[in-house]
Amino acid sequence: MNYATETDMRARYREDLLRPLLAVPRSDEPDTRKLNRALTDASALIDSYLSARYTLPLEVIPAVLVQHCCAIAFYYLCDQRASDQARDRYR
Repeated sequence: MNYATETDMRARYREDLLRPLLAVPRSDEPDTRKLNRALTDASALIDSYLSARYTLPLEVIPAVLVQHCCAIAFYYLCDQRASDQARDRYR
């Protein structure tokens, strides 16, 4: 279960930041699979920490987990191009 959705990401990050990270050569459509993969990976990382203390899946997803999931997924999407701000949010 992902803690955040594509809609959550688009609400938190401007389109001009996401567009180049999701660009598909010779296509106007963004690579939503790449975005969903980043969200899934971020959720898995969060689960690895939560599972030591909580029974998963959580019944209610706190807003702070959505926020952190988006920040981690954005960092993953940035790959080697992550800004200092993206790195700080990831930490």
